Amino acid sequence: MMISLRCLKPSNYPWHALNLLMCTMVIVACSRQEQPVQTVDNMPQEIRVVSLAPALTQMIVDLKAEKLLVAVGENDMAAPQGLPTVGPYPNYDKEAIVSVRPTHVLMMQPQAGVPNHLKQLAKSLGFRLVSYKYPSRLTEVGKILCDYDDALSSGFPSQSQSMAYVLNRHDRGSFLREVLLYGGLAKLNKRIANKTRQRVLMVINTNPVITAIGPNTVHSDLLRFMLNSDNAASASKRTAVEMDREMLLTAKPDVILLLSPNAPALHPVGEDPRLTVLEGMDIPAVTNERIVLIDNPLVLLPSTSLVHIGLAMAKGIFPEMESKLDQILPELEATEEKGQPVDRVSQVGAGKLSDNTP
Repeated sequence: MMISLRCLKPSNYPWHALNLLMCTMVIVACSRQEQPVQTVDNMPQEIRVVSLAPALTQMIVDLKAEKLLVAVGENDMAAPQGLPTVGPYPNYDKEAIVSVRPTHVLMMQPQAGVPNHLKQLAKSLGFRLVSYKYPSRLTEVGKILCDYDDALSSGFPSQSQSMAYVLNRHDRGSFLREVLLYGGLAKLNKRIANKTRQRVLMVINTNPVITAIGPNTVHSDLLRFMLNSDNAASASKRTAVEMDREMLLTAKPDVILLLSPNAPALHPVGEDPRLTVLEGMDIPAVTNERIVLIDNPLVLLPSTSLVHIGLAMAKGIFPEMESKLDQILPELEATEEKGQPVDRVSQVGAGKLSDNTP
C-alpha cells in the first residue's frame, strides 16, 4: 500500500509536529485494516471540471490544472481556447453538461443561491457541485484558492472546498497563494508605500451614468490596502454605485480608472463619447487629465490575476513609479522558476492583509 504524506499547512514547528502525529496515526490505522472496498466514492478517477465562473477558471489555469477543464460557462474570458461552453447563467444547457461527463462543477454562488436544476443535475449525474461565496476581501480570494484551515478541519483534504484541494493541487496552491499572489501584492505595496494617498474612482460603466465599484469589494480592498489609495465611492453602501454629477463633485477623485475589458483606446474628455458625462466637471481627475483606461480582459475578476491588475492600477495612479513597478513580474517569474519552498507570508503589506480587515 502506498501512502502519500502531505503537510496541510506550511507554518511553524507546532504544525509540523501535529502533522507528523496525524500521519503516524494514519499509518498505524492502515496497518491494522484490510484493503478497503472500492466504491464510487473512493475509486481513483480522472478529474473532469466544468467551471461556471471566470474567476475560478483563472485560478484553475494558474494552478496549472487547465487540462482538467472540459467546459466553461458562456463568455468566460479566462478560459483556454477551444473549450466547449455550457450556456449562460442561470440557464445552463443540461445536455451540454451531460455530454462532457464532469466529475466536478465549480461556480460562484449567486445571491439567489445555487439553481435547483443544477443541484438536481449534480445528484442525478453524481458530480461534485462546489459553490463559492463571492469574495469581498483579498483574503477571501486566497481562501477560495487554498485554505489550509478548511482542509484540516474538514477531516480529510479531499473534502475541503478550496480549489487547490478539490483539484489535488495542494503544493501548487500553497505556492500560488503565499508566494505569487500574497507575495506579489506585498512587493507592489512596498514599492508605493511612501507615495501620497490618492482618491481613486474605479469606473465600470459611463453610459448613461457613471457606475463605480463601491466598498466591500475585492477591488476596493486592493485599492485601499495594497495600492495606497482610497476608494472615492466608499461613502455608498452599495458595491456598484451609480453616481450623478453632484455625487462626482462631492467625491472629488484625484484619479479615475476606467476598468473596461478589451475596450478601445481612450481619448481625452470632449473627444471620447464614453467620457461625455465628465465634460466641464471641476474635479481633479478631469482638470488634471488623470483618467486612465485599464483594458485587461481579466480586470474585473476577483482571482489570482489580481497582481497583474493591481500593477496596472498602480501605474495609472502613480505613473512616475512605472519603472520600479515593472520589476515585480520578472522577480515573481524568477522565484517561480527556482521553485522555492512556501514560506507563510499571510501578514503581507505590513500586516494589511488579514481576515479582520475592516
